[in-house]
This record gives sequence, C-alpha cells and structure tokens, in this order.
Amino acid sequence: MPELLLQIQPRHQYYDDGVWHQLSLKPDKDTAAFLQRYRLLLLQTGQGIEVYYDGRGPFKGFLDALVDLLEGRSLQFFMHNSDAWYANISDLPLDWAGQLNYHSQDVSVSEDNPSQLRLNRQLAPRTVGVSGVIGQITINPVDLQHPQPPVFVIDMAARYTHWYYYVCNRSQRSYQQLSVFNDQGFVFESPESVALPTGEAALLFRSGTQVFALKQSVDDPFNLVHLMAGAKADSAINGLNSQALIEGLPIPQTNQLCIEQQNGQPYVYSPMYVYI
Repeated sequence: MPELLLQIQPRHQYYDDGVWHQLSLKPDKDTAAFLQRYRLLLLQTGQGIEVYYDGRGPFKGFLDALVDLLEGRSLQFFMHNSDAWYANISDLPLDWAGQLNYHSQDVSVSEDNPSQLRLNRQLAPRTVGVSGVIGQITINPVDLQHPQPPVFVIDMAARYTHWYYYVCNRSQRSYQQLSVFNDQGFVFESPESVALPTGEAALLFRSGTQVFALKQSVDDPFNLVHLMAGAKADSAINGLNSQALIEGLPIPQTNQLCIEQQNGQPYVYSPMYVYI
C-alpha cells in the first residue's frame, strides 16, 4: 500500500474555498526523474499535491535513506500559474517583478497541528525562465523525516484596495440623494459629481480610508439606495426614509486595478460602474 511522504497545499484568501485555484505544482526535471526512479507517485488533488512512496522496500528504510538517495539535492516544485491577473488579487508589492520562493527550512509551525508547516514567502529575483512559472518550492529531505507526513502550506493573502463606485443615471428619473452602504453599517462617502472618460456624467462614491480585501464573492454586498428628502446617509441601514435601487452592487474585477500617487505613496483603488 502506498505510504504518504508529503503534501503541499497552496491557499489563497481571494477564493471562497481558500484554495489557490489556477495554480498547479509540477516537479522540475531532476525531481521528476527521482520520483520515477524510486517509485514515488505524485497526485494532483483539489487541495494541491500529494507524494506517495510505492517502492518495494520498507517505507521507513526509504525515509531514513532519503538524504543519501538525493545526494545533497532537494525536491523542487515549480509553481505554474494560469491566471494573468494573479498579482492584482495577491498581497504583493506593486512594483515587484521577481518570483516567489518557498523553502521547507523556512516555516512557521501550526500550534494546533504540528505536522502542518506554513512555508514563509520569499520575494526573490527571477531565476526560473519557464513560461507561466511564478515561483518554486524547495523541500529539503531532512524535513520529511518526521513521525507524521508533513503538510506544507502556502498562504497567500488577498490584496486590499479602496473601492470606487461610479453610478450613472440613464433613467428618466431624477434622484435627489443616493447612498451606498452594507448591512454591517459601513456607509460610503457622499458622492462627487464627475465625468467619465467617455464624457458621461456619474456620481462617484468612495470608500474613503477604508480598504477591502479582493474576494471571489462577498458575504455582505453593498447596496444603492435613494434617500428621501432630508434623510441622513446612514438612515438606510435601518431601512428608514429610503428606497432600494440596487441590492448587491458589483464587486471588483481582477483585471481592474488603478494606482495613483497620493502624498508620495501609492494609492490603490478598484473602480466599478453601476447604471440605473
């Protein structure tokens, strides 16, 4: 029966299920040859990859001899990415253009599960010239010699941005006062009249100093309401003096990320367009 040697699980805060979709892990040439020579099975799972030993000799003997069998080398896995906008949704420096490196010698241990090892991210210059590869994972054989097969976890945080809603009124109705809010009590700043690049008039609602994580979907979407004359912007939270126009406004698209300089610092916002 095959014995589990290791697991690698890439996770990403952007996705609803926490799995880093559109990312696959593949061994480099030397690692692939080693896996084949010693009958190690690499399985792609819904969580990442699993490597099993299916050799003829005892698993413990193989594990004890692993350092010698690799002759000083480590197992290397390339991170193949198929999402052109992964850098937009990920918590990475805006001006960074290198590669992600992870090493089993640089980990954080989970207190609840000692066999679960969080690989710490290293932002490194690009050394891998393979198309679509955004990084590599290095597993030292010493780090596989544990009582329980280790689970190496990559946790990528989502990028936080300011949110902008551009509301265009294409209807025949005139609205005196509009407001954007969610059921958690957050209200966007009062709108500003602006003109889109097309020349169309719009009301711009900003999230102000508040930033939100980019997500595949959100549990508490924002709503657009029409406030009655004299009503305060936050009165709609309690359903008072307001009329719902759109419940569940759009959330940012991964390919729409705007960067400006404010007070010498980069200011990142996500524009969204709403038509009524």
